[in-house]
Amino acid sequence: MQSIQKINYSRCKGFTFIELLIVIVIIGILSGAVMPNLKIAYSNFQLDSFAKDIYYLAKYLQISAICYRRIYRLDIVQEQGDNTVFLVKYKNKNGEFVPVEKRFAKAYKLPLDAEVYSEPADRTNIFFYPDASLDNTTIVFKNQFGKEMTLIFKGTGTAIQIK
Repeated sequence: MQSIQKINYSRCKGFTFIELLIVIVIIGILSGAVMPNLKIAYSNFQLDSFAKDIYYLAKYLQISAICYRRIYRLDIVQEQGDNTVFLVKYKNKNGEFVPVEKRFAKAYKLPLDAEVYSEPADRTNIFFYPDASLDNTTIVFKNQFGKEMTLIFKGTGTAIQIK
């Protein structure tokens, strides 16, 4: 007759339920500690990315004003709620400012947790002229965690700085 071999469960390789439970608890504690930092990092990334988008848009408008011999305007529009939108317009032959077409026709929306300030305080638009000059303006973007990005537009020359 064949002998029945006993299986020794203490020699089987694997994890017990308690070991798996401990690993899950440790992962939960670590993810709970990391989540607030991820939210801050994501908010800072959004603000940085938006400020750079507006910087490159301003550079494009300055070059377009020179090349096409048009006056361009970057409007800062406060919409309903807390949405702030940046719109691009140019002065047509009739002397009216109309929205640009194609690639830069979109509205650039400020991230929801961010605020925008301009100096002078009543400035709601920035003009870009064909002689490479532009309005003296400083725009400050600030998020809820205190990070600030500053765009400085200097009137003469081609100086647009981001800090």
